[in-house]
Amino acid sequence: MVEYTGPDNKAELIAQLARARGQFAASYEALRRDADIAAHLKHSFAAHKSAWIGSAGIAGWLLSRIPARKKKVIVQKGREKEIKEIAGAGLALTILKMLFTLLRPVIMAFASRKIADIAKKNERWQK
Repeated sequence: MVEYTGPDNKAELIAQLARARGQFAASYEALRRDADIAAHLKHSFAAHKSAWIGSAGIAGWLLSRIPARKKKVIVQKGREKEIKEIAGAGLALTILKMLFTLLRPVIMAFASRKIADIAKKNERWQK
């Protein structure tokens, strides 16, 4: 720890503190600039547009060449009726989902009206 010996030492400490704060601020700004990945990518894209677009095109072409996964489905004979029942259930669920999506505003209005009625009844009983 530094001992206080007089006014000269105090001025020197204040000057050192000011220099340290300045160095810290400069270091902090440099760190912020280095850590700004979005700005680096924007600058890189602006400087090397053709390389970025070409690389994206090549990557897309390579990804399109990956073969699709082939799933083997084994169907045993005599189970056609069961398969048709399952397919019918899937179709019914799809139709129900679409109906629910269409009727959701009506259902919500009905439910909110009922909840409001219950709240009014409870309010009367509490008074």
